[in-house]
Amino acid sequence: ASGLPVDARASGPAPNLVALAKPPVNWHAVHPPTVVAGEALFTVINGGATLYMQYGFRRAVFATFQNPQGRIVNLEIYEMVDANAARNVFDQKAGSSGRKIPYGREARLEAHYLNFWRGRYQVTLSGYAATPENMAALRSVAAMVDKRLPDG
Repeated sequence: ASGLPVDARASGPAPNLVALAKPPVNWHAVHPPTVVAGEALFTVINGGATLYMQYGFRRAVFATFQNPQGRIVNLEIYEMVDANAARNVFDQKAGSSGRKIPYGREARLEAHYLNFWRGRYQVTLSGYAATPENMAALRSVAAMVDKRLPDG
């Protein structure tokens, strides 16, 4: 997924998205993070980009990490125009199913996905299986990202 277009509109007062997507200690990035903004989102998640665009998408970062045990976690951090937009996207993505867990303002863990939102950010983490080891890996990365995200 690296090498995708980076839109110049991604700059601004928001935190550096690449810094938000650094791997946890002892993990490594499978490939460099990819940052996209505006319409470039369609080049990464063509079928799902419309949801983000309708609520006010600004930019996103995509990263894939691997822990020392070989577990893979995909991380997507979407910066929206405001907290209401992030919450709306979260509501659409997470729905009412899944288990509530204590990340961000609200989080849900379901199968091999974990979604949460904090401030103007909506975060999706995914693994490749719903095993206890993979779920622990998702939660580990979620906890790290949650600590890094600003509330605004």
